[in-house]
Amino acid sequence: MCDDAKQEARLNVLYSPFRKKEVNPQDWESKMSYWKCNITNWCIASQICVFSQSKLQTVFVRNGRPASCLTTVLENMIRNNEVIRLEELLSKDQPTLQSWSTWAVNCFIKAPVVWSFSKMKESLISKPDDRCDEEYVHLTVLKVNNKTLIKLARDSERVSLINETDIGMFRLQHNERTLKQMLEQLETERQAADLEARNYLKKGMRQSAKTCLRKRKELEKCIEKRASALENVQVLLTRVKEAESDGKILESYKMGLEALKATFKSAGLSEDSVGDTMDQVREVLEVHEEVQNALSGPVASSLDEDLEKELAELLLEDKKVLPSPSLPDLPEPPTHSPDSSSIRVYSKSIKQFSQ
Repeated sequence: MCDDAKQEARLNVLYSPFRKKEVNPQDWESKMSYWKCNITNWCIASQICVFSQSKLQTVFVRNGRPASCLTTVLENMIRNNEVIRLEELLSKDQPTLQSWSTWAVNCFIKAPVVWSFSKMKESLISKPDDRCDEEYVHLTVLKVNNKTLIKLARDSERVSLINETDIGMFRLQHNERTLKQMLEQLETERQAADLEARNYLKKGMRQSAKTCLRKRKELEKCIEKRASALENVQVLLTRVKEAESDGKILESYKMGLEALKATFKSAGLSEDSVGDTMDQVREVLEVHEEVQNALSGPVASSLDEDLEKELAELLLEDKKVLPSPSLPDLPEPPTHSPDSSSIRVYSKSIKQFSQ
């Protein structure tokens, strides 16, 4: 059989129901490991730890046909304490209320035993399809990594307790690193598939080269999806950092506002007090202006007026006392022609009068 036919036959076996383990134990274990690995990887890539059988049947579909072996896979995972029913997990006491050992016994020992009896009961009185919508929790994905978070303060800031935001940031950064590693691995596999296709083509093995090309295309699709997921994670990280910075800016605004209010209060500054003070300032300035005008006016204005009146009265009195000037008596004009001597006398008299 060619490689394509072998791959097609292998996929048909993987998607078909499980045969009895006694027939071929090695093949049964290989098939079970294949599906457990796929389910775990899908949960990690999707960042979920709760799923149902019906959800898995919509995820793992080949040629329009869902996998027919998922019921057996889930039963085995429950029996091996790899998954647990969501309602059973939520009904148990949290480890903060009791010791971790007791909680582990309840989850990993008692729960599978109870499940076994429930499984036998349901197999007798109900159909298997009734459990397709039941939700399970993948405990391997649910477990927190053995990491210790240490929060340090910057400069003079006070150290606050680790909160959900810090944990979310840690998970986002962890997912970012994981996606980068996955992209590097996928890119390496893509280059290897491309090189392998070229080598097969040089050897004239066209079918094998086509198989490598199909693998390369699938890897390219996966790389595109992972790259989009990485971009989304990086955008979220950027938004969280921006929100943290905006929160600090807002906090500084609040502190500045409180300081300004305290300054106003200590200085007695308010709208009413400032208004009253300014009104008083305007009144004082008006009074000051009036004082200045009064000081700059003439001091002896009334005395000068009195003196002017007295001077006017004196002038009037002087005019009354002094006689008015009169012309000197002139001789009668002659009736005969004047001779030269009389002309000289007359001229002399006129000249004296003029003087």
